[in-house]
Amino acid sequence: MLIFRQHIFYLFRLTVIFLSFFRSTVGAQALQADSVYRSYVSSDSNFQYSLYLPAGYKRVEKYPLIIFLDPAARGDLPVNKYRGIADEYGIIFAGSYTSRNFDPSASARSIAAIYDDLLSKYAIDTSRIWLAGFSGGARMATSFAENYSEIKGLIACGAGFAGEKTFATQRSIPFAGIVGNIDMNYEEMLGINEDLEASAKRNILILFNGGHQWPPPGYFGIAVCWLMKKGEAPGEMVQGTCSKVLQSIADDKDSGWLYPAWLMARELRKITAFDSRSDSQQQLIGSTKGFKQDQHSFLSVLNEERKYMDEFSIEFNKTIFTPDAKADSENIWVEKAAAINKMRKDKKSYSFLSAGRCLDFSWRVCIEYYFQFMGLKQYRQAYKAAFVSSFFETGENNPEYLMARAAAGFPDRKLCLKHLRVALKTGKVQKERVINDPLLFDIIGKDTIDKLFADQ
Repeated sequence: MLIFRQHIFYLFRLTVIFLSFFRSTVGAQALQADSVYRSYVSSDSNFQYSLYLPAGYKRVEKYPLIIFLDPAARGDLPVNKYRGIADEYGIIFAGSYTSRNFDPSASARSIAAIYDDLLSKYAIDTSRIWLAGFSGGARMATSFAENYSEIKGLIACGAGFAGEKTFATQRSIPFAGIVGNIDMNYEEMLGINEDLEASAKRNILILFNGGHQWPPPGYFGIAVCWLMKKGEAPGEMVQGTCSKVLQSIADDKDSGWLYPAWLMARELRKITAFDSRSDSQQQLIGSTKGFKQDQHSFLSVLNEERKYMDEFSIEFNKTIFTPDAKADSENIWVEKAAAINKMRKDKKSYSFLSAGRCLDFSWRVCIEYYFQFMGLKQYRQAYKAAFVSSFFETGENNPEYLMARAAAGFPDRKLCLKHLRVALKTGKVQKERVINDPLLFDIIGKDTIDKLFADQ
């Protein structure tokens, strides 16, 4: 199985169910505005979603709708995070508790079910129905929207398309991309932005300082403001964020980060309230001495970044799916980790930021696949994924503990104990965690666990 760069975690071809858009008139539930609720789809209670009605909600008015897709089915997380934006622009928010990574069929059914349920219960402006997703949720959103004209726009956070042919059709779907400058999919999102620009499709790319995460509320608000496109003035939160972006553009220019500053100025021009100020900034930066050289340096680093990630993907597949490949691959991962450390030496270069993205990419690939394999009880593949992650440890996971759990699944008691002893030396593993872990408890037993912790 080959891992392709643009959809490293999400190799699937979506089969989505047919949506019925015939609606009967049903009154809205007796819910108060300005509160987040857990709602059930009337036709199938297996589908649940987080619901937020904006402050000042009136049943007689029609409202835009955003359905959120989180990669871990945390339906309430983005709804709570961005509820201030819902209030500023008067939008109904819903977040799926079903849509998640590695389950495209359930995700697609979830979107359809939530859509149907909301339109049967609330007055929705069908010209303003949007999907917003993060990471795998963003890829799910773009795939779904390509097939259904009822979706009028997208906000893709931290990832883009599920496949290379997404949006290859003549249909133009307004596409707002948001990505952090140390997000592993930064290079991908810039590439999508340039492709959509070249094909004259309506899009905007919003950059912020951060990693692979749901973006800060103000930046998400910029995307919402851009999608509204009916003369609404930016709300207070968006106004403040745009002012910060304008200042950061000026600061980046003064610090010599010319091309990223120029790029953000170009994108901010697409917000009507800020087009004149960002236009003048873009022109000023583009005429600055050294701009072309800086652009070349920036793009060269991105090319090297793409090369690193492509090579990592190929070697990772070899390690995971080739029998007894772990020992033979150790030198490869030592070299990959060394390459990242080399890039991190110059903190004032684009390579430094690229190093952060390459590191983010490396450990996330390992951890995503580790948990997928563990869920499928493919413990040997999970063990090798955790092994690779040990070369790219960021403190967010304990590779030795992960390897211990995978070894317990083989089962290999001796190997399990070996990694567990190392994991305990970090001081981050609690005894209760081990006792309550069925894989470890069943193969080690309480007496051995007591002794391990007594020896610490």
